[in-house]
Amino acid sequence: MDSRPLGGGELFIEVAYEALAVGGSLTPDNFEILEARWVTPTDLPEGTQESHRQLINGTTT
Repeated sequence: MDSRPLGGGELFIEVAYEALAVGGSLTPDNFEILEARWVTPTDLPEGTQESHRQLINGTTT
């Protein structure tokens, strides 16, 4: 979990979960999510934050 203080006393919390996909389809709510798709760790989109790459690859400390 990553938390960083923002201006105005706000707090941003980032949480990652590990899961096994067993079926179904991705259906984003289109409010905050512009695109959803399954990719392998080696096919992450350009611009993926390094901290997110570390979470996906299991290399966080």
